[in-house]
Amino acid sequence: MRKISKLMMAFIALSFALAACGGGGSTAVGGGTTTSANKVFITSVSGTGNLSSWTDSGGKTGVAAGDAICQTRASAVGLSGTYKAWLSDATTDAYCHIFNLTGTKTNNCGQASLPIAAGPWVRTDGFPFSKTIDELVNGVIYAPLVYDEIGTFSATSTWPRMFTGTTSSGTLQPGLSCSDWTSAAPTDNAFVGFSDYTTAAWTSGPQSSDCNTSRRLACFQTGAGAPLPDHSTPGKKVFISSAFYNGNLGGPTGANTKCQTLAAAAGLANSGNFKAWLSTTTVDAKDRLTSNGPWVRVDGVKIADNKTDLIDGTLFTAINVTETGAYVTNSSPWTSTNPNGTKNTANGTCIDWSSSLNADHGGAGMVNSVREWSLYGYGACDLLLRLYCFED
Repeated sequence: MRKISKLMMAFIALSFALAACGGGGSTAVGGGTTTSANKVFITSVSGTGNLSSWTDSGGKTGVAAGDAICQTRASAVGLSGTYKAWLSDATTDAYCHIFNLTGTKTNNCGQASLPIAAGPWVRTDGFPFSKTIDELVNGVIYAPLVYDEIGTFSATSTWPRMFTGTTSSGTLQPGLSCSDWTSAAPTDNAFVGFSDYTTAAWTSGPQSSDCNTSRRLACFQTGAGAPLPDHSTPGKKVFISSAFYNGNLGGPTGANTKCQTLAAAAGLANSGNFKAWLSTTTVDAKDRLTSNGPWVRVDGVKIADNKTDLIDGTLFTAINVTETGAYVTNSSPWTSTNPNGTKNTANGTCIDWSSSLNADHGGAGMVNSVREWSLYGYGACDLLLRLYCFED
């Protein structure tokens, strides 16, 4: 397991930091308006960071090869419209590229004001991915990008990763773009997106990749599309706490009280029924929940249909929305709980959530992952982490 230190938390925060949106214009560039929400998918094919070597590259190089791959895959399954790869290079940020513009986001992609009229996007299963591009780069992602152009759920035992070279704000990460997508050298590297993550890490995951490893691409339909279909589902609420706490939570009962206080302040119904997702040395987190769901985030996106679905190893989407509706870019909550809801005490439980000492430890999850949501690593009990709060 990864040890989560204060330095590591600072590094994660820096790696996933969101850049400012820039100017407030709404210039529409690079496509018309469609009658349905635009599509976004992860390619069913993969290759090295030298995109010209891919079969679907059409003899092109660099980002142009990525676009050719995306368009070929879309056309092969009858998807209409123009598709571009979510890639940055030395001259153009991915944010600008989606508008068929060159240049950087900092310079408004060469426009009088920063364009924002791209999107919304739905996955090829029809479920919303994100709203307009300015919201996309500010973390408003409804569900992970796990469906390919065919409509097949791409995640198996190994969740695919995508070449991006792009930070969470839609800009180039210098030195991490496989030499502008012309290199397959194992000594060259690139930012990659993680398909089991949502906010931030979908484009700039916790680790980079060498350019010789086979990865996929993320493909976006361009232009302004119709509004998203309704994504809300009725159910019991679940949120990631807006507040941070050390490992001395007052035991599991004190942790419950913290969740209930936040829920009440946010005006959530049944605020007195919220419980923290925590295991102790004697009780599994799954057994602390007596209801059978379903559970949904406060934005209405479902997490799990029932308790069996909750603890089957993968959530429908990440629990990265707070009780107030804010989208959390990255963070870790105290859990000491395996994804199947059972206790994981190998690295401690902060003395059953009564210790804030650096010498004691507790397990922690990762809020923007659907796979490592409940157990990502562990940290000293003086760290300030969040809580998952479930309506029971």
